[in-house]
Amino acid sequence: MMAKPKRILWIGILLYGAAIILQLFIMKMLELSTLTKVFIALLPMLPAIWLTKNILLAISKYDELKKKIIYESAAFSLVVTTLITLSLGFLEEFVGLGEISMVWVWPIIGLNLIIGKFISSRRYS
Repeated sequence: MMAKPKRILWIGILLYGAAIILQLFIMKMLELSTLTKVFIALLPMLPAIWLTKNILLAISKYDELKKKIIYESAAFSLVVTTLITLSLGFLEEFVGLGEISMVWVWPIIGLNLIIGKFISSRRYS
């Protein structure tokens, strides 16, 4: 990523983190209506949507090799995350493994993207 997209990425991550902290604080400290709880629960999605838009915009400006690496990384992440989440689902359903929150899917995707980018980048260097 170039300097501006990196700055945008970090701003988005910080806004997302701040929204989660605000969300947790509000939900724990205040008595809220169901509709207000829904809005507050989805508050971190605002910076997430903004960040997604900016990531896609940055990728669209990449050269062909960088795009190829990103797309291979995404494909790797999709396949490996699918295998992991399906395995966890089967273990929950048939073995009695406790439920795992959907909140953990993004970190699994993110880790797999990093691994996929490492693998793909090595292939083209």
